[in-house]
Amino acid sequence: MNNFVIIFGAMKCGSTSLFKYLSQHPQVCASKPKEPKFFCKPYWVDGLDRYSQYWSDYNPDIHTIRLEASQRYSKTPHFPDVAQRIEQFIANNPGVKFKFIYIMKDPLLMIESAFRQAFDNKVSLTRKELISRLIACADFPMQLGNYTQRFPREDIFLVLLEELARNPSTIMQNINEFLDLDPSFKYVDLNSSHNKVSDRHRIQIKKILRSSWLFRRIVALIPKAFKKYAKSFVLDSAFRSYEIMKKDKFIPLTTDEKLYIMEVMKPKILEMHSSYGIDISQWKSQERLLESNESLIKA
Repeated sequence: MNNFVIIFGAMKCGSTSLFKYLSQHPQVCASKPKEPKFFCKPYWVDGLDRYSQYWSDYNPDIHTIRLEASQRYSKTPHFPDVAQRIEQFIANNPGVKFKFIYIMKDPLLMIESAFRQAFDNKVSLTRKELISRLIACADFPMQLGNYTQRFPREDIFLVLLEELARNPSTIMQNINEFLDLDPSFKYVDLNSSHNKVSDRHRIQIKKILRSSWLFRRIVALIPKAFKKYAKSFVLDSAFRSYEIMKKDKFIPLTTDEKLYIMEVMKPKILEMHSSYGIDISQWKSQERLLESNESLIKA
């Protein structure tokens, strides 16, 4: 049984959380790592055996689908031809089936989140270049079009992060139905967020501390009964200092930059409503931005 499910974006829209939620289901075998990025790599031509290596825990007696969540699959034009490669992969491997889940949120909020992450990752682009790249990633009609042109519409499930946050149990049951999973399974911790900026910062700090000879030496001298508390204190202190440092250096998107982004994004947002029936009334950032800008002009 070669049924694959790909959560293919969009970036900073909750794909990690959705992956974690779906991974709870006993019929789902989750990839290791979460983002194999297989169809962005030259070895995608190696075929099914190579791709299947990301699911070493797969048991055909238990699992009905293999799940992965590579964001790069919806980053045209920066990672082009992914949908074409999947289409060719299916043609080369008879019996292989794919379904797709695309999760979105308010485009401006998505771009703001991705802009901050790019700063943390020290992306070597100018602000203008980075904004242009992120607008392309937030071009939901273009990213979706790569897949709707090649795969049946009934094999593509659209999710709004706003709806997942508001009605997680209902959305997960809808996904169960889409994937033919046992509907009696009850998901837990559906209000938990994953891959937050603060979580990534804590992981970075832990790596730095663990690689420090001085830190390891100091910890070795602390009595065992106090080790856990001492480590927690040092981590919290370092985390607070790190956040202050990052905040001082980071320059968020300006109002003019946001207005430019929304001007470019407006027809794309309207297309999501007209072509895919997305309830764009849930995306309030443009409305709030315009109200805020009008208030500043009046002041």
